[in-house]
Amino acid sequence: MAGEHGFVINQDDERLSGLPAIGMVGDARHHSAEPRLAPHYNAGIEICLCRSGVYRWNVGGRDVDIKPGELSITRPWERHSGQNNVLGPGRLMWIVLAADGSARALDAPTLTRELGSDAAWVLPTIATVPVSHLGSLADAVDLFDRIADELCRLQPGASSVVRAAYVTLLVLIARRLADVNRAGSVGEAEQVPARVLAVLNDVAATPLDGWTSPRMAEQAGLGLTAFTEWCRRATGRSPRWYLIEQRLAAARGRLAAGATVTDAALDSGFSSSQHFSATFRKLYGETPTDYRRRIDPRSVNS
Repeated sequence: MAGEHGFVINQDDERLSGLPAIGMVGDARHHSAEPRLAPHYNAGIEICLCRSGVYRWNVGGRDVDIKPGELSITRPWERHSGQNNVLGPGRLMWIVLAADGSARALDAPTLTRELGSDAAWVLPTIATVPVSHLGSLADAVDLFDRIADELCRLQPGASSVVRAAYVTLLVLIARRLADVNRAGSVGEAEQVPARVLAVLNDVAATPLDGWTSPRMAEQAGLGLTAFTEWCRRATGRSPRWYLIEQRLAAARGRLAAGATVTDAALDSGFSSSQHFSATFRKLYGETPTDYRRRIDPRSVNS
């Protein structure tokens, strides 16, 4: 699934050359619910990160709701789909690892080599804890962004950065699963309140609607400090940076559709193209002009 503004990188893509443990990386954004996520499975571990919206999975006959900032995991050959085969609106990122896995356990030579001595506890932990909902996980958002950004930009040393990111992600997931195994489930303390998620979804849907951090907190019925903590737990960002990220995501969509940098800046609520470009570069590591040139070399600099 490619999404309306996103990408899918498959194993035969040259960008995954030198990264044999990765079977697929994707980033999909959907503005409406669609019957497009039929039951399927992967030969490897699939880790999904919900960035906005609520993704309702059915994994092995169990219904799982994955909310913004939360992760889900399916093991090799574990059947999963959207509830009623429907993929809801929102943004979803995913990575499929260890495509040489087997149905009963993780028989993954490539990941074993990547993890080194840690493979002896990481892979068995992932294979044996029957939990699909991981909740929010510190650093997961940044690790997903790093993987996607490095694979899209392909700067020197990208393979090493990507490898370090997905190895770290697997270790953090194994730690979480070990905690879940001891506790029996993901603790209620990890569950972001529905009223916070509703505000975050509203911001993602209408990033130009005059949002501020105090307004988000007020709409959620919380003080700014409490809302900021829940926002960080759900998204890995402060409310201010979450809003900026949503505005820049809208701007990237405008740029991809052919808008000039100036038009994309103004349409996204930035007072000047200079401020827009500086913020864009801080978040994505490249200027809006570089982004336009990368996705369409024929584009005219603006």
